[in-house]
This record gives sequence, C-alpha cells and structure tokens, in this order.
Amino acid sequence: MRDGLLARHANLRKAAPAGMELVFDAYLGDVRVNVNTRFKVERILWSGVYERPLIAFLKRRQTAGWCSIDAGANVGAVTLALARFAGPAGRVIAFEPGPPNVKRLRANLELNPELQARVTVVAEGLGNTPGTLYWEEESGNPGNALLRESESAATCAVAVTRIDDYLRKHPVARLDFIKIDVEGMELAVLQGASETIARFKPVVYFETLTRYVGMRSEKVYEGFHRFFVEEQGYRLHRLTADGETTPIEGAFRSGYTIAIHP
Repeated sequence: MRDGLLARHANLRKAAPAGMELVFDAYLGDVRVNVNTRFKVERILWSGVYERPLIAFLKRRQTAGWCSIDAGANVGAVTLALARFAGPAGRVIAFEPGPPNVKRLRANLELNPELQARVTVVAEGLGNTPGTLYWEEESGNPGNALLRESESAATCAVAVTRIDDYLRKHPVARLDFIKIDVEGMELAVLQGASETIARFKPVVYFETLTRYVGMRSEKVYEGFHRFFVEEQGYRLHRLTADGETTPIEGAFRSGYTIAIHP
C-alpha cells in the first residue's frame, strides 16, 4: 500500500521513509537517477523536479550551448538539469568535495551517458583560498555536509581551490551560469571567482539561507550586496515559483538569490 501511494503521488516521495532504493527513470521527464530514500536530496529527485523555481527559470532562457559551474554538486540534481538544458554543445563543471557524494554523482552520470559527456566532475571544494578543509556530514541530514577549518574524528580532508585558479588552468570560452550551494561558504566561493565573474558576467544562483548567517567572520548578507552590487554591478533578484525574477528591495530573505548583470 505504501509503495503504491508513493508511486501514484510524486510529491509524497519527498517524505518517503528510509530503506528504499531504486533507479528512477523520469527525473525532469527523461533523466535516470539513483534513489536511496535515506538521502533527502534523492527523495526530492524521485518527485521529478529539484529546485522547481530554478528549473522554471532555466526553461525560460535560451540555454543551448551554455557553459555552467555547479559549486556544491552533491549527487547531481542541478548538474544533470544544466547538462540536459545546455544540449550537446553545452558543458557543466561540477565541483563536489565529499567522497560519498562524488561517488553517487558519478553513478548518476553513468546512468545518462549523453549527459555525462557534457559534465566534468572536479572532486574538490571551492573557496577564496586554495588549500585543505575538512568535510563533515551534517548530523541528521545524510549527504549534506559542511567544510570545517579543523580536523576531527567526524571529518575527512578535502582539497579546496578557487574558481579563478581552476579556470586559469582549464580555460573556457564562455561561462553563462554559476550555481552555488555550499552551506555557508557562498561568499568565499564568490570571492574566489571575482575575476571570472567580472570577465564573463554569468547569471549566479546562490543559497542565502538565514541559518548560515554568522557562520563565517564576515556579515554575509552585507558581503553579498557589496560583492555583487557595489563591486560587480549586478542586480539581485528572487525567483518566483514559475521562474520569474523579482528585484530584492531591502533585506535578504531565507532561500536562494539570483544575481543578473544588466
């Protein structure tokens, strides 16, 4: 009975109990993904759409041939979408430092050889200083993780680079879109990509959850505004459920923000 309900009602799958494993053939309509209901992100994949406002936004754009960066790719929910919408001429560079997530990301790409050919997986974290940080899975949220500055019994060491440094070694002719979801390190990732953003002026979609404010030494929301508006000349927006953009007036709100250069 439970399995029948979950099969018939896609939205219920987001709350499916742990212990179910399957290959779902209809993510975004025709993309194959592995689903283990222990992981929240994979339960959402099983519902058919992940980050619905972002997907709606992408469908409104002329994305053929896009080159994108996915910072914090996890198991590939957004990576797969970007690769699908970019078409054969497109490219996605997917950064994911967590070893378990990299393994599941690669497994999802292997299920979709046509998309896999468009994706470069970089098993590193991103920030504003190259070096080493320590990946720690978030308690109570398997698959989600933070990068710590100090080592502990619960962490594993991972390499960290800057987008600017990576693209000097691996240059691209264009960069249209960057998605950043890195559990509080979004501003550091942006600072490490300042030259790239100034050059290509990509659309940037980044997490601004209030629970991560104050995790770092700088006032994060003020830092976002200074980086985008004062330094880079961008305008900041929210996404509506149907993918429309509305300018941000005043304070940020929890969720995601999208920066678009005029």
